[in-house]
Amino acid sequence: MTNVNASTSSRLSALTPSKVCNACKTRKPLGHFHRKSESKDGFQGRCKACHKARQRDWVNSSAPSRQTIGEIQLSTEQREKMYIDVIRRMALTGIMSTTTANEALKRVMS
Repeated sequence: MTNVNASTSSRLSALTPSKVCNACKTRKPLGHFHRKSESKDGFQGRCKACHKARQRDWVNSSAPSRQTIGEIQLSTEQREKMYIDVIRRMALTGIMSTTTANEALKRVMS
């Protein structure tokens, strides 16, 4: 009876659509893969478990760099240049009237 069950399970696995994960190299049912419309078969190359592990590794490895980016301080001169540029763009595109833009520029430059 064991042979019958083994042959049945092998036939069922042959009928169940599956794919080999690019990361762990194991064959898994398509339900273990996220969908990706750009790929030929419509699924991502990595299984959900490997995808989650890779995301976790990326977050852990890049967390310090993301924190340092948030801590960057602009000098007063850089901040003024940025404000002036934004105000001028808003005036040129019509988002801000020229009189309002001129008043804002006077406040920034003073």
